[in-house]
Parts: sequence; structure tokens; C-alpha cells
Amino acid sequence: APEVKEVMGLCLEKSFGNPSSLHRVGQEARHLVDEARERLARTWHCNPQEIIFTSGGTEANNLALKGVCRALAKKGKMHLVVSAVEHPSVFEAQEALREEDFEVTVVPVNHQGLLHLDKLEKALRPDTALVSVIHANNETGILQDIEAIHDLVKEKGILFHTDLVQSFGKTPVDLKTLGCDLATFSGHKFYGPKGVGALFVREGTPIHALFYGGPQEKNVRPGTENPALMIAMAEAADIAEKKQEKDALRLKNLRLKLFEGLCHEIEGVFLNGSLEGSVTNTLNLGFEAVDGVSLMMALDLKGICVSTGSACSAGSIDPSPALLSMGLSEEKAKSSIRLSLGRYTTEEDIETCLRVFPGLVRQVREKSKAIHR
Repeated sequence: APEVKEVMGLCLEKSFGNPSSLHRVGQEARHLVDEARERLARTWHCNPQEIIFTSGGTEANNLALKGVCRALAKKGKMHLVVSAVEHPSVFEAQEALREEDFEVTVVPVNHQGLLHLDKLEKALRPDTALVSVIHANNETGILQDIEAIHDLVKEKGILFHTDLVQSFGKTPVDLKTLGCDLATFSGHKFYGPKGVGALFVREGTPIHALFYGGPQEKNVRPGTENPALMIAMAEAADIAEKKQEKDALRLKNLRLKLFEGLCHEIEGVFLNGSLEGSVTNTLNLGFEAVDGVSLMMALDLKGICVSTGSACSAGSIDPSPALLSMGLSEEKAKSSIRLSLGRYTTEEDIETCLRVFPGLVRQVREKSKAIHR
């Protein structure tokens, strides 16, 4: 966001000190770090000391899972529960924990990508250290009922983490209402800079550091702080909260126009997930008899950027695990793409897509037929 760039630029120019230094220049930088933490706490409805700055959502998710599980291992809690539609950073973190002799239960979802609450309840055990469920899925945008999941988990006295990376700025987020013990945020998802995120850790929640070397961030995340990134994230969060309702309504209308237009102009289009139960910026569509990667590349040549899955899985030609977990065949999963709208998406952008898409889908289908003759 332009306002964010301005704030970040001023900080880089004037507040170059190390926030851990006791001299005047260092303390000027420390003031900015404290201000950023306080502003984010007001926005997310928590205490400033409950916010730990990270390099982004991936680090925050790793810190949440590994940090809590390792902290509780000495109490005999060696079991972790995650949903089948988590971000790769959660899936790879739980795989790493398996190698440390933790047991992991992956709870399935239905055809829309919603967690089976009865199966979640059955997965909970006396030795369960943590349950981690993403709020808005990064590929389909589907929103889980986090409050209901929280109530189920807390009834058993188990700690609960949710990944709010894709939801904050697109749907209301209030940490007091959600009641979670840990929550993940990433600055660039709400028009802040890349390379900065945060993990909310409710006071009293046991957590171990992932690495060592300094007392920063309550000894949980050592290393010299970057005030420019932190204050820029806080500025972006302020703006996102103020614009969230208006942005969501506008994007809902644009997304509906795009969806209905593509369904009208192209045969064999199917929706992965739901329009009503998702964040309004995300549309995950499949196109029968189309290779998603080929369609993505054809669209890119026309200046339209889409994806075939999580950006953190870039380079992979395997079908999306999230879509497979929703019951899609490999073929259907590979024919699917994610279209993301945003604050700066215009009516003209949607009209361009509707003009370009049909011809490219036909082109990709014809090439595919020729290859398989």
C-alpha cells in the first residue's frame, strides 16, 4: 500500500539504529518496535507482550507447532492434531515432528473443505499437545468455524493454534472472540512488506525457541529486530482493518461477476469449495479436460497471473493436497487454478479476464486433444 511504503521509507531513512542498543539512536528504533507491537495489539485485540515478530507466516507456523510440542514433550504430550487442508509450512513442520517421535493425526474435510468436527473430537487424546487448524484456506479461501473448533478443543484442555494469514484483512479477526492460544499473521497478505509476520502467543502458553543467540522477542525469537518492517506491518494492519468491510463487499461482487461470466462462456467449469463460506478475494476453479499449469502459462503470456496451488509449493507439478483431500480426482485437481482478487482489482481487470479466458481454455483443450490422439 502507498501509505505503507511511505512509513517504511521514513523509518529506513531516520531510524537506522539497533533496537537492542542503549544509546539514543538505538532507543529511537526501540520506540518504533514498541509502537508497532502496541498498534497491532489494538487491531487484533490482544496484549502487546503476546505478539512475537517473525519473518512471516511460515516461520510463525513452525514456531507455533515445534515450539509448543517441544515445550510440552517433557509432560508426556507427544501428540499433534492438524487438518487435512493446512498450509505447507504446517504440513512440513508436522512431518519434522514425526521424526522426533511425535504422533500426528490429520483430520479429514468434506467436499467443500470443511473440517469434520466429529472426527476432530475423536482425534483428541489426553496426550494431545496442540491442535492446529487454518482459518481461511490459502487455495480455496474456505473459512473454518474456528470458534466451534476452539470450544471443542478447549473443553479437553488442549492448546489451539490457528493460521490467520489468509483471513486477516479479508474477514473480521478478533483474538478475544476466537479464543485461540496461538495465531499466525503475515504482513504481505494485507499490503504490508514481505519478510515480516507475527505469532500471537497467549500469555502463559508454553513455547520453546527454534533458535538461539539473543534475548529479543521474549527470548523466543532472537536476532536484531527490523523496525522498518514492523512499523510498516502495523500501518498495513491499521489500514486493512478500516477497509476490510468495504473491500470485502466490493470483491464479493467482482468475484461473482468473474465466476458467473466464466461459467457462462466456458463449458465444464466447476467450483472448488464455496462462494458463501469463503473469503471474498479467492476463487478456485477447475476446467474439465484442461491442464492447470498449461492454462496458467497461457494466461501469464496475456498478463493475467493465476496459480495452481500454494505459492510455497511453486515448482511442484503434483496435484494440490488440499484439493485431493476434498475428494477431487487427480485429474480434476490438476485442472484447477486459483484466482485471487485484491484491493486494487478493477472492473476492467475482470472484463479483461472474461474476454481472454474462453479462447485460452479452448486453445489448451485442443492442444491436449492433439497430444492424446
